Amino acid sequence: PAHSVKPGVAFWAAHIHVEDRERVLATYAEASSTLKPYAIQYRVIRTDNQTRHMVEQCEVSEGCFSGYVMDITERQKTQRHLAKAQEIARIGSWEWDPTTDQTWVSDELYQMLGLDEDWRFSRERWFDLIHPDDRDRVRSFYEEADARSAGAASQVQRRQPDGSYRLYFEQSEPNDAGTLTGI
Repeated sequence: PAHSVKPGVAFWAAHIHVEDRERVLATYAEASSTLKPYAIQYRVIRTDNQTRHMVEQCEVSEGCFSGYVMDITERQKTQRHLAKAQEIARIGSWEWDPTTDQTWVSDELYQMLGLDEDWRFSRERWFDLIHPDDRDRVRSFYEEADARSAGAASQVQRRQPDGSYRLYFEQSEPNDAGTLTGI
C-alpha cells in the first residue's frame, strides 16, 4: 500500500522537528546504553507539514523497550487557552495533593500574588501570604475542610508584592483521588 512504511527509529527521527531531533536522539542513545526508562516531549512534522506535540514514555524490561507516544497538541492548545483566559479574567488556579504534598500553581496565580517562579508551596508559606488578622480564621477553616474532605470557599486578604493586601475569593474542591483543586 502507498502509506505503508517500515517502522524504525530512522523513519521516526526523520519526522522529529529539526530543533528537537538532537535532544530526542540523545535521549534514545542514553536509554539504549543505560537501559533506563525515560519520558520526553518533542514536536514532529507530519507528512501534511502539520506540527504536532508529542509526549513519549518508555520503560525497559529484560532488555526490551516498551512504551507509548501520545499526541498532546490539543492538550497544549487547551492549556494555552486556559492560561490566556485566566490572565484576562485575573483568575489563578492551584492543585494540591495532601498525600504527597505536591502542588501545582498556575502562572496567573504566581503573577497575581507576585511570587517568584522558584517559590514552592507549603502550608506555612501559604499562610505567610495571609494578612495576620485573617490567619487564625483561615487556618481553622482549612482544618475543618481537611477533616470533612470537602470543598471550601472563603475570602481572605493576601499580601501583594508591594506589601499591601488585597481581598481574594478562594474556592476549592476535592476530586475522586482526594487532590484539592482551587481557584
